Amino acid sequence: DTADIQIKKPQTNSTINMRNIVGTQWKEKMELVGKLLLLLNSYNSSEIRQRAVDLLKKIIVQLSIQDLTHVALHVKTTHEQAAAQSHPQLGPYFPRRKQSTNNTQQQGAIDRISNPTVHTPFRPHFGMYFKKQLLETSKGRDLEFDRAVHAYYSPYHTFIDSL
Repeated sequence: DTADIQIKKPQTNSTINMRNIVGTQWKEKMELVGKLLLLLNSYNSSEIRQRAVDLLKKIIVQLSIQDLTHVALHVKTTHEQAAAQSHPQLGPYFPRRKQSTNNTQQQGAIDRISNPTVHTPFRPHFGMYFKKQLLETSKGRDLEFDRAVHAYYSPYHTFIDSL
């Protein structure tokens, strides 16, 4: 296989060749996809989430239709598991409205990093399942908050569109 030949060649480039990753066994591919999906949560910065989405997009471009079906089923299962959680966990990178000094919320201000008492969960979890009750206000009431929520979810939605 060409993937086997490429894997045996020494890499001259410092970046990982995506064909090498995708050319590995199916189990390893699914483990990689699963681990990248688990990076998509509010405990990781937008930069890490964006890089994970970029890698996922590069992987799915090189998969066969049958493999894409398996990835889609894996994503569906991940969504179902996230939907079953009664109390989803929000990390410090989930968009929040900024608190003013008199404990009322200011319109248009976003506080991306919450208080330092937020602890990372023991197990990694998928954080792209959208639950309406996670939002601090309804859509259209605070445009800056709406933009921050859109920026949080849109890279994942573009990945799903690609899938």
